[in-house]
Amino acid sequence: MILLQEDNMERAKRKSAVFKIMAGVLSLTFLLQPVRGVMPEDQQIVSDPVSGIYRGLMQGDTIRHNLNFTDVPAGHWAKEAISRLGALSIVQGYQESGGYLYRPNQKVSKEEALALLLRAIGKEADAKKAAETIAPGENPQSNLTFWSKGYLTIARQLGAITAEQLNDALLEEQSALTSAENFRRLEPATREEVATWLVKLAAAAGSTELTPQYENQAIFRYSDWQSIGAEALPYVEMVTKAGIMKGANNIFAPKQGITRAEIAQTICNMGQTLYRIRNISMKNGYIGHIDDDTTWNNQASKKERNYLVRDEAGKVDQWIYAEEINSTGNKTAWSAPVFWHGNLTTLLSLKEGDKVEYLLDNTGNLLYVSAKEPDAPYSFSGSLQPFTNLENGQITLKEGENSYHFTMVPGLYRRNPDAVALKIQYYDRFVPLKDLPYSHRVTVTVKDKLVTEIYYQGDIIRTNEISGLIKDIQPEFKYLVIETWDGKILNKKYNVSNLTVEKKPYYENDVNSGYFDELFRHYRFDPYDGKIEDLEVGDLVHAILSEEDEEYIVRISAKTNYVADFGQILEIRELGDFGNRITIRRIDNSVNSYLVAPLAGVFYGEERSSLARLKAGQTVKLLINQAVIEPGTLREVVKEIVVDKLGNQVANIYKGNIGLLNQAQKQLTLNHSYQLQHSRWDGYQASRVFQQNEQTKYYYNGQRVTADYVRKFLYSPDITGYAVTTQFYANEILDTLSFRDSRETMLDRDRVEAIKDSHQFTLEDRNAVITTDEGTIILKDNHIVSFGSILPPDYTRVILNGENKAAVVEVTPEPGNDSLQIFRGRIAKIDEMKSFKVQSNSALKGMNWTYSPIKREFEMDYRTRIYSGGKFIPQSEFLSYSEITQTNKVYNIIADGTKAQYVMDQPYLQEGVKGTIYAVDEAGIKIKDVFVYQKSRKKWVPLSLNNSYAVLTIHPSALFFRENKVTEKDSLKVGEVIRAMTTEDLVKSLKADDRSAEGYLFFVEK
Repeated sequence: MILLQEDNMERAKRKSAVFKIMAGVLSLTFLLQPVRGVMPEDQQIVSDPVSGIYRGLMQGDTIRHNLNFTDVPAGHWAKEAISRLGALSIVQGYQESGGYLYRPNQKVSKEEALALLLRAIGKEADAKKAAETIAPGENPQSNLTFWSKGYLTIARQLGAITAEQLNDALLEEQSALTSAENFRRLEPATREEVATWLVKLAAAAGSTELTPQYENQAIFRYSDWQSIGAEALPYVEMVTKAGIMKGANNIFAPKQGITRAEIAQTICNMGQTLYRIRNISMKNGYIGHIDDDTTWNNQASKKERNYLVRDEAGKVDQWIYAEEINSTGNKTAWSAPVFWHGNLTTLLSLKEGDKVEYLLDNTGNLLYVSAKEPDAPYSFSGSLQPFTNLENGQITLKEGENSYHFTMVPGLYRRNPDAVALKIQYYDRFVPLKDLPYSHRVTVTVKDKLVTEIYYQGDIIRTNEISGLIKDIQPEFKYLVIETWDGKILNKKYNVSNLTVEKKPYYENDVNSGYFDELFRHYRFDPYDGKIEDLEVGDLVHAILSEEDEEYIVRISAKTNYVADFGQILEIRELGDFGNRITIRRIDNSVNSYLVAPLAGVFYGEERSSLARLKAGQTVKLLINQAVIEPGTLREVVKEIVVDKLGNQVANIYKGNIGLLNQAQKQLTLNHSYQLQHSRWDGYQASRVFQQNEQTKYYYNGQRVTADYVRKFLYSPDITGYAVTTQFYANEILDTLSFRDSRETMLDRDRVEAIKDSHQFTLEDRNAVITTDEGTIILKDNHIVSFGSILPPDYTRVILNGENKAAVVEVTPEPGNDSLQIFRGRIAKIDEMKSFKVQSNSALKGMNWTYSPIKREFEMDYRTRIYSGGKFIPQSEFLSYSEITQTNKVYNIIADGTKAQYVMDQPYLQEGVKGTIYAVDEAGIKIKDVFVYQKSRKKWVPLSLNNSYAVLTIHPSALFFRENKVTEKDSLKVGEVIRAMTTEDLVKSLKADDRSAEGYLFFVEK
């Protein structure tokens, strides 16, 4: 009975903790609702690389609270300077009656002025240390004067005051001193004294900008310049010339005192000199994008708001605001003080488009932000001048006799080869430098001194080079059809006698180097010097046109787009003159069919074999030429088949620290190791022993290393080894061990949005570009693959080690569509109540349909449901004859392998809407934070930048998918993210004030 009570108490505690966290999540959600302004004209900011990541301080909110001085109202002329220096811990206030006062009009004493200036140059710690060594056993009058003596001592060491002045200042009985002859530390500091000390201390701290100026010019603007002491003249000249101190009404008033507000403004006016001395960076820019991210477990909940900021150099910084609530309900915030409309607030008050000036330290902290309303973008026109400083993004336009220089955002220019993006007749196009329309008139869009778009109103720029994809080859008529990267279809002729053809071998393709060579050791492409017959539809080509006649190609360089696939053979079918077709079941239970080229190589291990020896059930690796005929349409032809006797599948992924490496016994031990499970690292063991072989590979921070290097240099608890093993009969063999020494971050599963180059990609819900290297472990279909096998919209789990550097990339089945596949096909034949065939089909991958010309057959059983003519019909009405024939009709087919579960008469679904559910009722599904899929860009974009909500109505044929199964609308829960496929463009509907869209296929994503 006692044990039962203890169990109940423990459950109650856990339940209470969960409730507190959930309440915290709700409060965080309320607090961090997106605040969006007018969207800046900078669409590249979400795809440009992030140059620096900066977080708010854990005590940021406390600093802000302590700086809200009740005697410095919003309209006070020195409010911003006081706030800025307070954020840097240079000035402080006084706590009285539960509040904080600054006393802006109070005169500053000599000791206080020196203390503030020494804090400004970062000498506070030195002053405190000096105070502790002064006059041991002395009873200081107060803690304030005790520390001030330390400041005075450092001021003497740095040459701001003399030894005699220090002796005066350290006397306890200051009343015994006279103002005329002595340095009385409690007397008000004069303006000329502050000017002198400021320049001397800045120079002592290493400043070369602030030095005494012995040729006087600036001081002559003051009518009382002759009142300035002779010794102070060079220093007053300097602060006047630099704009650090200014006199009112042409009067400097050198002998008058200075208030606490005035000295704050004076120090603030030091500008970049101050920041350089303190190792602080001051930057200007604007906020281009804001998004939120939430994570929580039974220990804590955390909400982050990410800000992408375009700085004045065109680079992108990322700020992170975070709030965390633990199981007891206590909240911790990482923020920075923000000066906005005369008040100090938090980062949450900022919105997209705001202009910002911000301070950063050299350890990745965001210290302070001063925000302003955004400037409206403007256009400027002029004649384009040659680019002489493209490495810094400089563009020059000439208008009349004047030249105007601007900086472009990085998304508008490329290096190696150099090119600049022009918007020509509404299409963006990167144009090589030599082909740009110099001296022609162009118009640029400028936002906060940065060019975000370049328009050219003239004709399409002609060039004698084209790049793109071969769509068709007509050897009889001697022409090629090439689709260029900007979507144009070009017919180009060739003369065999005047044509040079180069075909790049796949094993020299940087993307797949070593990968295909290892999997398919027998297959070789033609060498570089080739013939027109070597070109294939789908080849990636770069062609040079004849200078005499640009309708003719004189030189063409091509490389083939190859991918690999793995699975068990279901069938091999002869197609006569067209070769053969092989159908395989992949590890995710999906079924793929491919044409096999007539001369395709077949290998059984190392032995050359033939198609006739292949049998159903064998595990094979296929080398496939994948040609993109048009958007969403692939032509795939198998070039080589390798029978994999053992399956060669990945067994497990582990991480840990290197223990024992025994080459003699071919064993390796990982200490403190974990195994990668579905959602986290789990299964801790103090040590794990792995078998190795000759093929085991080692990497360190992306570089291939030897076993000896591992043994000598990588034994460290700070270096993590990521191990992947393959199944060898009943044992696991260590295939790859990749060591890294940075901090690990496991990202949420997400779809691949775009491939940037041969080693970089982006995810749909993450702005930063993720980089891979040779040591990145990439898994797909339970096999180790190369970067080239990652394709949009693969659903991935990425483990980072270092800033946006991938240690592990695992392509996993997408939730709600694991073994189920969705096809769209035209009915060719129906075997009543048994099966049906489609003439051709498209498979749904993410939001895109991939077309295949191959016929596909689906089985039916008593559970197969058919929707046609606006209702569900019995299978007896699903016929290929009579007046109700279904032949030639197009259906969406939901299939598990070859078995059809649903056959649905639905439209062609290319539009998408997704968001977070906040209500479900008879009217439909109400969602917030809505994104709309733009099929032209293959990208999700926000529906609206404010009040982003929508209503998803449900078509009678609609289906819902959750975690690999068809589910019901009633299972939906508030807070889940749902994606709907529809026929309506919600962005266009919103212009008519319509926020509803009818959904046909719904996928619960989170």
